[in-house]
Amino acid sequence: MKKLIALAAAILLSSSALFAENAFHFGLGIPVGSYSGNDDGDFSTSAVDFYADWTRIAERGFTFNLNFAAGSGTLKPKDGNFDFDVDNFAFGAGFGYSFIHNEKMTLTLTGDLGIDILSGSKNSVDITNIEFYIGPKISFTYKIFSHFGLFANAGLYGTAGSASVTSDYITLYGKSTRTESEGNSGICFRPEFGIAVPL
Repeated sequence: MKKLIALAAAILLSSSALFAENAFHFGLGIPVGSYSGNDDGDFSTSAVDFYADWTRIAERGFTFNLNFAAGSGTLKPKDGNFDFDVDNFAFGAGFGYSFIHNEKMTLTLTGDLGIDILSGSKNSVDITNIEFYIGPKISFTYKIFSHFGLFANAGLYGTAGSASVTSDYITLYGKSTRTESEGNSGICFRPEFGIAVPL
């Protein structure tokens, strides 16, 4: 048993070489979320994003990343008359540790936080949803060549934010505008994949 533990420790230590590295990742993200409003304003979201990040791995494995996503998707109110086509923008950062970091592959766990903004309009109704998110993300990179590889991320986040709805309506005195806002919270799953460019 002691030999087995020693062998496992040797494999783990050998998989993390002492060298620093910067890398860029470019690809697609497919975030999906489910949210509950304070006044039963429940809704869900889904999107397809362009995803990019810059990741720094220090010699001892400590890891930092900055990430950005932009795309389009759908916001679906649970009790609404129609769905909204929305634009999606997200900015975030993460800090954690790369448990495996060698010349061929990297396996990283970070705690990420950021902001996600969705906005769209339909039938004279504008909607904007702003969510702050925080949670763990696991990332894997495999190098095909020294400066080219593939990556995949999976993050699961708790969120808190608010949705604002602005609508136009006709009164006896002409057109008027009404804006309503509601706080919400929920959960969001963010898978991402694409190409890696280690520097």
